[in-house]
Amino acid sequence: MDQTDLSSVRACAEGFLKESSKLNVIINNAAVINTPESRTKDGFELQFGANHLSHFLLFYLLKDTLLETARSSPNFASRVVSVASAAHRYIPIPLDNVNWEGNYNGWLAYGSS
Repeated sequence: MDQTDLSSVRACAEGFLKESSKLNVIINNAAVINTPESRTKDGFELQFGANHLSHFLLFYLLKDTLLETARSSPNFASRVVSVASAAHRYIPIPLDNVNWEGNYNGWLAYGSS
């Protein structure tokens, strides 16, 4: 799965759902760090797209299966684990400029991703 391409994330989720009806764990982990200014195939700042948006989309597409598995397997709780840097505590997402246009800083963009 290419986490810089949301169509690839969708294809991954669709492929999983064709192969399995159960899902106990989603582990969100990406590590795009301090890149030169660039965009995902969908036009988002690269780190925000790979480290944040792709994780959210994958969860969103698989959440019904994850929740149904949890309901049908009460002795095995389902989980979503998001691996992230502590940098998000210091650098909020600039919701008015998620692409950091005009003032790009790779470390700040990473921290907000």
